[in-house]
Amino acid sequence: MKSTLRAGVYNQVKKVAVALSGGVDSATALFLLKQQGYEVVAVFTDYFGCAESSRESSCCAPGALSRARATAAFLDVPFYTLDLRKEFKEEVADPFADAYSRGITPNPCVVCNSRLRFSLLPEKLKAMGIEVLATGHYAALKGTRLFRGADKKKDQSYFLYRVRRENFKKIIFPLAGMLKQEVRRMARRESLPSSEEAESQDSCILSGRTLQGYLKDKVKLRKGEITDKEGALLGEHCGYQNYTIGQGIGLGGMAKRLYVYRVVPDLNRVVAAERKDICRDSVEFRYEEELFFADEGMRVEAKLRSTQEPADAVLEKVESERKICKLRFREPVWAPAPGQSAVLYRDDEVLGGGVIQPPFDAR
Repeated sequence: MKSTLRAGVYNQVKKVAVALSGGVDSATALFLLKQQGYEVVAVFTDYFGCAESSRESSCCAPGALSRARATAAFLDVPFYTLDLRKEFKEEVADPFADAYSRGITPNPCVVCNSRLRFSLLPEKLKAMGIEVLATGHYAALKGTRLFRGADKKKDQSYFLYRVRRENFKKIIFPLAGMLKQEVRRMARRESLPSSEEAESQDSCILSGRTLQGYLKDKVKLRKGEITDKEGALLGEHCGYQNYTIGQGIGLGGMAKRLYVYRVVPDLNRVVAAERKDICRDSVEFRYEEELFFADEGMRVEAKLRSTQEPADAVLEKVESERKICKLRFREPVWAPAPGQSAVLYRDDEVLGGGVIQPPFDAR
């Protein structure tokens, strides 16, 4: 089974740390590596003070730390917790709330992976004498090139596009070639403590709360106007920070369903429009040169949200001075949201991407 894995990394491995979250994916990754004969340790990254909370209600799922610890004990591997609360607050949580205050929709998982999971965490592990990190991500690596995982429905390469490619040199994704149903089946067969754990759907920042419930403690929410594109008053909102482009707006007495067309922080206003107005045939995004591997004129597939299907597009324009790219789609795409990421693919390889900019008519 070792031959199916990245020999360039695996043949030199003495010890591997597995980032254990308390979920079934990371638990199965840990099981696989131990089964293959590697010296493994389990590491739980504590972003919310789970180790100090008896209920662990602040974590991404209640009992995550307990399940992670139980999995490590069940598989008889050393278990460590790393306190990264300060770094998570500075790098992920604070910018998350600030983004909504600026009227954009952040993607905290992209930031967490690039700043913490595959950057800071390997540095911490290296100080412990551990050079290789494994996670339960559904993604694949060939050398330092990033690809979609075998399970296209669960693929998480979208969230990894901003990770520096050199950081992948000593990263392992044991689930790269597996389907979620296979992972679940294996976990049940081996009676892993997290084998029946439900799938996590929300960002761990929200900790089970609604976005409105989270933001009311972080930013000042004020009532304001909901208008149409021409400025006519349609209703009232309780804080523009609670809205993102494409979100449905429930307004009584309207003949057609309306959606968020634009968020205007300076005016404390939310602009609504019909569905046809929310689709765009092109978007611009800001890229980082070291993380961009596409050329002007290239035909690609692009994802503008993690849950959206890839859409056929052409990289119409690359402005190297401003680090801005323009994508034009074969068919209009639904609700590109400033702050989210446009990620480019060709033959399953991630060619980079960047943060979506406000639409042209909003500048």
